[in-house]
Amino acid sequence: MQKEIDIHPYTPFISMDSTKLIIGTIPPSRFCKMGKFYASDVEFYYGSRDNHFWDILSDVFNIPLTRGTSTSITERKRILESNKIAVCDILVKAKRKNEDSASDSDLIIEDNSHFLDLELLLKNHPNITTLIYTSLKVKSFIYQKTKREHRKNDNNLTLCLNNKQPPYEVIILPSPSRRNTMDYASKVEEYRKVLSN
Repeated sequence: MQKEIDIHPYTPFISMDSTKLIIGTIPPSRFCKMGKFYASDVEFYYGSRDNHFWDILSDVFNIPLTRGTSTSITERKRILESNKIAVCDILVKAKRKNEDSASDSDLIIEDNSHFLDLELLLKNHPNITTLIYTSLKVKSFIYQKTKREHRKNDNNLTLCLNNKQPPYEVIILPSPSRRNTMDYASKVEEYRKVLSN
């Protein structure tokens, strides 16, 4: 049976003064097919009830966030803008081995048209200096798309795109998915170290 393709429902959320770009993969299939939301979902990046991302940011910045209200999306955008953080996903479309799975390991990428044009996005937003990946799979996908190696200098990971000097600092944070076995408090501390400075 032919696998149905999921189309990413959101454009990158980014402002001209953003300095950090958080990059995920793609929302769960039910987000891509619009209208298949749970009451506790938020129709925005990382808004699945099964994702700790916004709980973590709420704790990092000590700002309460609601779910299922008319202001839920606005609250999240406000946190991002006030902290000069942008968000996007590396995939604009994908197929899945299992439609009910949000696991990155179930994603099927057929060609380069499945990827966001990250180089163009960064060229258009020159204030961004730091790329923050929500999983190792993001790093793999970025290499698959750009064919640019991530380099390790001392304890720092960097990525050079479009001959930008200096290269982008790259940070890989623990996945905010509930399936990630790292305890929640440790996730919050890892995100706090990166996002609150």
